[in-house]
Order: sequence, then C-alpha cells, then structure tokens
Amino acid sequence: MDFYDILYVESYAEYIKIHLKDRFLVVRESISNFESKLPENQFIRFHRSFIGNLLAIDSYTHEYLEIGGKALTISRSYIEEVLKRL
Repeated sequence: MDFYDILYVESYAEYIKIHLKDRFLVVRESISNFESKLPENQFIRFHRSFIGNLLAIDSYTHEYLEIGGKALTISRSYIEEVLKRL
C-alpha cells in the first residue's frame, strides 16, 4: 500500500479503518500509532477520530473537509492547525 492511495483514516476504538481510493482496510492499531508512521507533510489530523491525506482533500470549510465525496467534521481542537496548513 502506497501512502498516496490513502484518502483518510478513521478510528474505531482499538481498530482503524483505512479508506483507500477503491477499498478500505481494517487494522488493529491505534490511530495515534498509525499517525506516527505517516509522512507529516502529506497527512493531517483534523479530528481525534480522523487523519486525512492533504492531496485527497476535494474542498473544505471551517467545519468540514470533503474527501472522496464524504464530508468529515473538523473538530474545534484541530481547526486552527488545519486552516494554517490548508
């Protein structure tokens, strides 16, 4: 799996769901641990349950990122960093 194939990562307790362009993978790992393996310049944490690929963001507002046709909520604690990087 290439990092460019990842659209976003979603947390489910001790599992993560890695959303790819054409499928998804479920892995037993914490989202924080997985985040530490990703290139910082390509990915952004925008919610305690979501990490997005900056190259896959279709559009954004102050409340949502649209990735792969899905509107994902940006949490208040991450909004400042997200807007700075976008």
